[in-house]
Amino acid sequence: MKKLIIKDFDIWDYIAKKLTIYIGNSLNLNIKDLEKLYLGIMVILLNLSKITIVCIFAFLIGIFKETVILLGMFSVIRLSAAGIHLKSNFQCTIACLVMYLGGAFLAVNYPINIRSVLLIIFILLIILYKYSPADTENRPILGKKHRKELKIRTIKSSLILVAINVVFLNSIILNLLMYAFFIQTICVIPFTYRVFGMKYNNYKEYDN
Repeated sequence: MKKLIIKDFDIWDYIAKKLTIYIGNSLNLNIKDLEKLYLGIMVILLNLSKITIVCIFAFLIGIFKETVILLGMFSVIRLSAAGIHLKSNFQCTIACLVMYLGGAFLAVNYPINIRSVLLIIFILLIILYKYSPADTENRPILGKKHRKELKIRTIKSSLILVAINVVFLNSIILNLLMYAFFIQTICVIPFTYRVFGMKYNNYKEYDN
């Protein structure tokens, strides 16, 4: 007697495939472009799902606004600094909940004085400058010039965020910025890659 095999149903995979087929048929895309489109849609859907979950929890515990601000500032830095991506969507969602909600909660309930925050941010900026941008096995950052441009862009965007916060000098938002830098620093340092068993500086396998 044959055993009944029930495959796990992935709602995001289902939606991504449906959208890929619809858009692909409309634009008459080839197989290679369809694969890129599918991956792009999956990334968007997974990120939206994580952000939605984080925002729901943030709303429930009363730190929605602060969490959104932290997430926004982190995203600005992340765009050029890049960094680690966890292997499963579940791991990534848990990490997002801990980091974003934890950072927002600490900033609101246990804010550090402005002078100390600025000192910590200065130290984190040095670490970011040293280790960003950090790539992954699936998305190596190729080209020395390109990596240098991303590094410079990371520092520029970081300094702009610091300057804006210094002008307004809001203690809680400045604390949120510090946690945004802290989270991004965790994402780019070699230690984090070792903890999760991932390769670091993947570009070295391609660049001469």
